Amino acid sequence: MDGDWLVSLIGRSSEHPGVELCLDELARGQRPELDADDPETYFDWIVLNEIGLKLGFDDEAWLLALDDDLRGSGKLLLSQVWFHGDRPDMQPFPFALPFSLLLSDGREEVRRKLGDHEGSRRSYISDMWRLPQCMVTVSYRQEEAGIEWVYCQLPESPWPPSLEDVELPTPEQFARLFGLRWSSVALRDALRQFQLEGRLDQVRKEGVVDLRREHGIELHFAKARQIGGGDGPFADSPAFAAVTYYAARELDSRQWRGTLPFGLDFSDTPADVGRKVGKRPAEHHDVELSGYAVWHGRTWSLEVLYSNLENRPLRVSLMAPGYWPGSPLPAS
Repeated sequence: MDGDWLVSLIGRSSEHPGVELCLDELARGQRPELDADDPETYFDWIVLNEIGLKLGFDDEAWLLALDDDLRGSGKLLLSQVWFHGDRPDMQPFPFALPFSLLLSDGREEVRRKLGDHEGSRRSYISDMWRLPQCMVTVSYRQEEAGIEWVYCQLPESPWPPSLEDVELPTPEQFARLFGLRWSSVALRDALRQFQLEGRLDQVRKEGVVDLRREHGIELHFAKARQIGGGDGPFADSPAFAAVTYYAARELDSRQWRGTLPFGLDFSDTPADVGRKVGKRPAEHHDVELSGYAVWHGRTWSLEVLYSNLENRPLRVSLMAPGYWPGSPLPAS
């Protein structure tokens, strides 16, 4: 029941003999199941605090980006194994960790042990490697040398690229549209490839046009006054205020295949993002599994939300001045 054996089960069905043995021996017979009261949830966790282990199971159709109609009706696959060290809510994993790792290992020792995969490493707060069988992330203790946890995941399969052959706007083209009201002919003409006609109710109710599955973006609208539209008769009309670009499978999105602001790429590390933007962020905050940074320019604001598990951007938002709370409005 050591770590290497558990990792070898990643991708197997919950009904696989090895997975069933694992659940019988380590989880006292617990079995994963989807929440019948929440049909939009396609995963389940079995958390074993007493041995520092979490086992994550995903619906096969959701994980592998199969047809939506198959979701919730097929197998549950073991997709994530999370080994924890000693922490207030968990006992340390008592068996051998995968890849010959020890909870006492420091960052340099961990990198040495996973050195055969050095070319795939992305680093920030944690280190992440892409191995043939799974993604591996190691997080380190801040107050003393050693490993805090080891996370092994079978990543979600991306949606295939859209077959729709449309010209995608550049960030500069999107930015030139900031402040145009929903009713603007110029706005609709500039974004005609996204077929905005008929989406006014979505804008009024939610302030967003959701194009994640089609193109990997959302178009955001705000009251014109919020982004410097003044106090005239149309100050409360929805005006184009931001575009958010999505990485593959973030919120179940198709990946945006056009250009990103500042030449960013969804394979960048958080440090790469900072270098490309070229100045210190106005806001920057990290938590255990994710983080974000925000920059402000004269005619734009930029937010990058990134994963601290994969050390890469998940969403990039280009915004009109004034849209981000506390950001400066454009000069009048």
